[in-house]
Amino acid sequence: MTADITQVEKPTERPDHYEKFKKYEVEATDLASFCERYHKASAWHNRPADYREADYNGHLNDLAKYGYTIIPHHDSTTGEVVSYYSCVDDGGRTAR
Repeated sequence: MTADITQVEKPTERPDHYEKFKKYEVEATDLASFCERYHKASAWHNRPADYREADYNGHLNDLAKYGYTIIPHHDSTTGEVVSYYSCVDDGGRTAR
């Protein structure tokens, strides 16, 4: 899974949501580890590779467009919404 963004800036389109989801931010070294760690098995690990890639790309698009992405409570290993924020892409992996 590779990223196609060079820099993500805080969006001006939905700044209220950007700040709102900060309280749900979790630790992850990159987007791939965020997906692996915080998706329930039924929502990630037990899905076909093409499904996981499409889901990953959806998270990547959220990062590019909004500066963050979330996993909703029903798909999260925590049972709560979790969010991941990224500022800069580092050659295929999002960096915190």
